[in-house]
Amino acid sequence: MTRVQKNNHAPKIVYVAAAYHFYAKGTRKRGSASQEEDVSGTSYFASLGLLLRSSRTFYLGLTLNYHNVTLSESSVGATKSDISHSYTSIYPGIELAFRFC
Repeated sequence: MTRVQKNNHAPKIVYVAAAYHFYAKGTRKRGSASQEEDVSGTSYFASLGLLLRSSRTFYLGLTLNYHNVTLSESSVGATKSDISHSYTSIYPGIELAFRFC
C-alpha cells in the first residue's frame, strides 16, 4: 500500500525591489487651469512582495508599493521656472508571475 502525503505549504518567494529614475518627465494640469505645463524631475519606488506558487510554473502574489516623484522644473510655452513639488503614493498590488525554469 502506498501512502501519499499532501504538503499544504506552497513554496513562497518574498522579495524587495527598488529603482531610482534620474530623469522623469511629464505633463500636468493644475487646478482648474486649462493650460498644460511640462514638468521634469526625479522619481523612485520600492516594493515589498510575497509570491505563492499556484502551479508548477505560475505564482500569485501581493505587493505593497511606495512611489515618490519630485518635480524640479516646469515650463509653460517658452517660460521655464524652478519648482519644488513632491508627490507620494502607497498602493497595494496583485501579481501573476510565470517561471520559465
